[in-house]
Amino acid sequence: GESFLWRMRHNRNSPVASLFDQAQLESEIDIFPYNGSNSYVQLCTRDKLALGGGGALKPGLGGQEICLNQEEDVQSALSQGEEAAYLEWNDFGFGLALDQNLRHGSTSPSATFGNSALGSSGGKGGQTFDVVNLEV
Repeated sequence: GESFLWRMRHNRNSPVASLFDQAQLESEIDIFPYNGSNSYVQLCTRDKLALGGGGALKPGLGGQEICLNQEEDVQSALSQGEEAAYLEWNDFGFGLALDQNLRHGSTSPSATFGNSALGSSGGKGGQTFDVVNLEV
């Protein structure tokens, strides 16, 4: 997979002393590469453009399924070579989604990329945001 999500570690509006410091600040990012847990890499419909999605369940002891609902759980299961391909939509959403006008979006943990919400507070729950700049 060549798809990934990313998040800046610092707010781009943080005060800095120089252009070099600004570039350094903006280069510190977290990268969430496609991890193979499901195939929900991209979705495009009439009303949204989305990347990542779904949840992951792994088989537990005695055939009982254990919900992987945190970034560390998904990454840990995949790094140990365990299958995490079952879906559970209750705990996850789209890693990144934009509305049809590209003005509003949301971010949530997604099993596809093993990410937490991409907003400034990170975390388990979903977050909404307004798009203020779009570079193509």
